Amino acid sequence: MLSPYRAACADGTIQAGRCVLFALPDGRRWAALATKAHWRDSSRIAWVRSGLLELAEQASAAGALSIALPAPGCGNGGLDWADVGPLVLDALRGFDLRIYARPVALATRVINHKVERPTGDFVLIMRPTRWGN
Repeated sequence: MLSPYRAACADGTIQAGRCVLFALPDGRRWAALATKAHWRDSSRIAWVRSGLLELAEQASAAGALSIALPAPGCGNGGLDWADVGPLVLDALRGFDLRIYARPVALATRVINHKVERPTGDFVLIMRPTRWGN
């Protein structure tokens, strides 16, 4: 999966604040949501918001009923779930939503049950748009 992703980064298909879909062998789709322009940068809340809205549009157009995702921008991106959570819940309110986050206490508080692996029609993975130093 990373090879098509890297190619999309290299050719400019993936841009900060945008969402790009890739097909998985099992029929689900993998969505790349870039919350930062470079892997060393901090995430930007505006890019999280715009990426989530684009994800919702694309998922709806594809007929998806569920979305599994980590807390966008809240890991290495440095954003606070208190700021991001309402954006996620608002943008994706029409879907069966599974949020996976670390630490486990956050995941438990967010979805109120333990999860073993991401499930859903879409699986969201956030990565920066530029690889390298």
